Amino acid sequence: CRVVEHGAQINDRVTDLIDALLRETNVLMKHKYGHHAIESAIEHGSLDKRREIVVMICAELQNNFLTSIENCSFAHVMEKALLYSGDVDKLSMVSICMTASEKQMTAIAKSESGCTVLGALLRWSKATKNTSVLEKLREFSVIDVLQGSKHGRAVLVDAGLRERAASR
Repeated sequence: CRVVEHGAQINDRVTDLIDALLRETNVLMKHKYGHHAIESAIEHGSLDKRREIVVMICAELQNNFLTSIENCSFAHVMEKALLYSGDVDKLSMVSICMTASEKQMTAIAKSESGCTVLGALLRWSKATKNTSVLEKLREFSVIDVLQGSKHGRAVLVDAGLRERAASR
């Protein structure tokens, strides 16, 4: 990760190493440890490198929506991409997620990694003042499902949709 963070400042050989790493994005973004390198590339890489990663994220979402989002490593990569990518790329990921069925949305709301993605989608929604994510979650009663788990409640608190529980 440090190589990715400081790579542009070192030399062309490091750039070649980063390019080789990014060729393995499909594998690394779902790997227990490899996802950290991809997240670092998203955070510190050029807009072009981020876009390459987002294209792979979008392809993965289109081909394996539920399986991908329920993968903890992939969920963290997507969360970073929704934070650091360009507006068009963020919208691409959000748009794919908004095509999910009620059954798929309910399933991701029941998993910890799904809550990570839903939280990132709600933060994007709040930052852009785009209400489509919240409307979709309400339409599918996903808010009620989120109320039923610790991670779901944390997502709702973070989004301002629920009061923080009082300490005992």
